[in-house]
Amino acid sequence: MIPSLTSKNVSQQDKCLEARAFLSFFNEKVLPARRMGIAFGIFFYGIFGLLDVALLEKKELFIILSIRYLLILPLAFLVLGCSFRVKWVQRHFEPIVAFLIFLCSLSMILMVTLAHDAHGLSHYMFGVLLVIFVGYSLFRLFFFWAGITGALIIIAFLLSTPWLPMEKTLVIAYALQLFCGYVGSMIGAYVMETASYRDYLSNMEMEAQRKKVDGLNADLELRVEERTRIYNEKAREAERLLEQQQLIERTLRMTEKQHRDLLEIVEDACFELDLEGRIQYFNTALCRITGRHPSEIRANRFFCWLNVDDATLLRKQMESKAHVGGTAILSLDLQKPDEDIVSVRLSLSPREDGQSRISGFRCVARDTSREVRLKTELNTARQNQNLSDSHHLKFLRHMTHSLRTPMNAILGGLHLLTEKTEASVTLGEASGRMQGVLEDIQDYIQLAEGQWVSQEDIFSPKEAGSEICASYSVWAENRGLEFHFETRNLPDFLQGDVRFFKRILNKFLDNALRFTEKGSIDVFLGCRNIADMLWLVMEVADTGCGMDEVKIAHAFEAPHSMKGGEENQSTMGLGLAFIHLMTEQLEGNLRIRSLPEKGTRIICEIPVREVRPVEEKNKGQRQFQAEQNKRKQPLILLVEDNIINQKITMKLLEINEYTPDLAENGIEALEKLKKQSYDLILMDVQMPEMDGLTATRKIREGLCGKEAALTPIVAFTAHASPQDRQACLDAGMDDVLTKPARPEALQAMVEKWIRQKEL
Repeated sequence: MIPSLTSKNVSQQDKCLEARAFLSFFNEKVLPARRMGIAFGIFFYGIFGLLDVALLEKKELFIILSIRYLLILPLAFLVLGCSFRVKWVQRHFEPIVAFLIFLCSLSMILMVTLAHDAHGLSHYMFGVLLVIFVGYSLFRLFFFWAGITGALIIIAFLLSTPWLPMEKTLVIAYALQLFCGYVGSMIGAYVMETASYRDYLSNMEMEAQRKKVDGLNADLELRVEERTRIYNEKAREAERLLEQQQLIERTLRMTEKQHRDLLEIVEDACFELDLEGRIQYFNTALCRITGRHPSEIRANRFFCWLNVDDATLLRKQMESKAHVGGTAILSLDLQKPDEDIVSVRLSLSPREDGQSRISGFRCVARDTSREVRLKTELNTARQNQNLSDSHHLKFLRHMTHSLRTPMNAILGGLHLLTEKTEASVTLGEASGRMQGVLEDIQDYIQLAEGQWVSQEDIFSPKEAGSEICASYSVWAENRGLEFHFETRNLPDFLQGDVRFFKRILNKFLDNALRFTEKGSIDVFLGCRNIADMLWLVMEVADTGCGMDEVKIAHAFEAPHSMKGGEENQSTMGLGLAFIHLMTEQLEGNLRIRSLPEKGTRIICEIPVREVRPVEEKNKGQRQFQAEQNKRKQPLILLVEDNIINQKITMKLLEINEYTPDLAENGIEALEKLKKQSYDLILMDVQMPEMDGLTATRKIREGLCGKEAALTPIVAFTAHASPQDRQACLDAGMDDVLTKPARPEALQAMVEKWIRQKEL
């Protein structure tokens, strides 16, 4: 009966929790005492069993001893052993002990029923009372289990009265004894439970106080740790700040020393002026520039070393920058003690004090005398270099002009050969290469002068590529190489620089065949659309000697050479260099991928425009050829001073069924035009007595008649620059044909303008 559990103000859940806590506390506290009580009970219960031998017969003795030594004592030993290990036994130790007491009482009651005399009967009744009093006090049973156990013992005794060998009055006396013992035991159990509960409350209070103290100690420790941590952090922060401050101070001192050392070794004069122009701080460079001693610099104002105009300009700039701020840069002349004048460039900026007021100016002065002298020398050197480059380009222009005239005769002469031998074919290939070299030199001159322009025309990329690859495929087969030509996504006609397209393909194939001894050469032509722009892609891959990274890096530089091919010959890289420059002019891309002994792949991409097929042009040419066969031969006047070109060109015109006439200079051409009308005039430019430009102007002015003034005039000249072409057109010529010209180009030009005249 726990007092707090009988209170009406406590809820049922709180009562359960309180009872469980109290029982757990009490069981844990009395468990060792109860183990000791079982041990004593086993001992005394076993000893008292020896008395049964003297009080009972054999049959009753056998029953009692069996119950005592075969049931109750083994069961007590089992409970005692399990109480050390088994948690369930420890938790339910009190009801188990109450059950053992009940069994002992039953055995005593059974002995009472088996007793034959008064002495045995009193002995066993004393045993029952002893079990109740000693068991309750020794095992410290709670009020609940004590009441249940005592009630069961009394009930068992009352149920056994019919078999008791005693009078009724004696039975009643013994029953009253048991009941009094039961009541006394209950009172003892209650007192013991109340005392235990007070111990529990005292212990709980002490535990609460201990927990409170522990909580306060823990909180105090946390506060101490937090304060210690904060203090340590503050201390570390203070140490870090102190170290930073010391580091900053050392850095500032070091930086100040470095700046002072730098100011002393720089060539520029660094100094400070006050508002009146006195020098307050300066480095040694100011002494060197002005040629004055430091004491003299400190004693004078900066204005006294300037002329009147420069001093006035400096004062105005100081007044202006003191109000608006900023930096002023002045060119001044300083007078040295030896009357020598030094040109300096002075940078001037205002300096503020601690109160944001202008207190002076910081100045940097640089001696520009040497700079002025170097600029003069550099301008002179540039003029000399430009003059040298001009002479160089002039020499190249003159040489190409001199080579174009005989090359024109060579090309025409080869075309006139009736028998095509291997030597003539080889000579034709060599002349074609020579013409390519002349074109490279001409492009170099135009690029150097910034006058190279793209000449756009409508062409068929597939036909042009097939024509070029056909000649190189024969060369490749003769050398035992495989040759593959592939096209993909290629429009029928494009508008672009067909001359540049052919030159790129020729140069790529030429290099591939030169440096490939075995394997194959693959040519690819195609188009792709990127960002709404059409790009013509030319790609040539070979299995030749290849190049390493160093050679690739210098592949577009001119000139350079590399070894390869069966002939182990070297070749100049001028072609690739010019193609690279012209590709950049066309805003295209040129890439090389190569590995030594593996081969080379070179890719060029240039922007083009797709156009619709032009059928009328070919149709018109076919009609013109048919009409030319029916009509009379056109009369063409060739104005040429070179005898070889006269013969070759006249013969080419005759072969193409034209009637040529010859004039050796401009004066002779004017005389012939006055007497005869012509369908076309092929006019050379550079001739003795009268050049082609002057002759053209006179013809257009009507000096030879109205009909001659309308005759088409085509310049047939070795001058190939854009300026020369424009000069011919400005003089009144209708078109320009540059030497050397292939016979096919000459025929196409003649047909074009004869047909134009007839239309």
